[in-house]
This record gives sequence, structure tokens and C-alpha cells, in this order.
Amino acid sequence: MNDRKNVRTKAAIVVAVIVLLTVVIGAMWVGFFNGGNGEGNSRGSTTAKTPNSSSESDTAHVLDEKSVAKLNKTVKDAAEIDSIHYRMRAGARPSYRTDNHGKRQTMAILDVDNSTWDAGDYQLTVYCMGTGTLDVSFSIGETHEERSMTCSKDIAQESLNVHTEGADKGQVGITPSEDSKCEIAYLTYQSVS
Repeated sequence: MNDRKNVRTKAAIVVAVIVLLTVVIGAMWVGFFNGGNGEGNSRGSTTAKTPNSSSESDTAHVLDEKSVAKLNKTVKDAAEIDSIHYRMRAGARPSYRTDNHGKRQTMAILDVDNSTWDAGDYQLTVYCMGTGTLDVSFSIGETHEERSMTCSKDIAQESLNVHTEGADKGQVGITPSEDSKCEIAYLTYQSVS
């Protein structure tokens, strides 16, 4: 009788561990697709993880909380001004993380929106606070624009504009320089004449 009770107890423990792992992995998955910071928001978008990218769920910010909050507020306020037309918004993400061995890894961003993009003009505005440079690209369908920007102690801002006759995919790519120590955020929206 005790053997049967022990087997049931062990089975219950195994089930509880599996449920717990499922919840933890699910939470990490949700955090990954929301930019990992509670500020990520997009309409019909998915986030593609590149080999050098990661969500915040497994890394810390590289600037202090006050700076991160200021950057997130800037992007949130910009989205609220043009809330009807914004497409994708990502809150502060660090330019690098430090792995378990103390090695610094640059964090590239590649966010993809696979929903329909109507014909028109679109703008990507990237916000960067800290030091270093970013290589930024913005694509809608086959139309593409890219440039570099330099981050600053206060919030640096750079905008890229793309015109499309309509497409089924938009993409934002941001690659920080190896020596960067910054937080990065962005907003895309459709320009209205």
C-alpha cells in the first residue's frame, strides 16, 4: 500500500514540475514576443530572434532605471500622439548582455511585422540613449532604407522613411556597435498627408 502511495506522490511531483516548467517557458515566450520589457507593442507583428539577439527576459538593462523609464516614456508619448497610425513600438532594449562567463554579447534587433502594409509613406524613428553607434534598417516589402546613428547621453533620435505601393511584410533591423553601452527603442507609423 505504501509503495502505491509513494508512486502516486512521485507522479504528482513530476506532474507539478512539468506544469511549472510549462508556465515558466510560456512566460518567457510571451516576454520574448513583447520585447521582453512590458513596453513592446505592435499590431500584427512577430519578433524574429537573430543569433546575436535576445529578449530582456535573460538580460538586464545597461543603463539605470531612470534612463530606461525616460526612454520608454519618450516612445510611449510619441505613439500616443499618432496612435491611429503607428504600426510597431518597442521599448528600451539593451545594446549588449553579459553571458555566464562574463563575455559581452552585442544584441542585434530584428523585428518583423507580417501583416499587410497599405500603400503609402512610413517612418521608423529610432531612439537611443547612451554611447555607441547603431546601424539601422527599415524595409517594407522590397523597399529598403538604412543608415547609421550615434547615441547620446540624452535621447538621440533618427528617422528613416520608406514609401511602398503595398506589401505583406515590414522589418526593423538595429545592430549596435561592439563598444556600445546604450538602450534602444523605436516606433514605426504610417505618415498621413
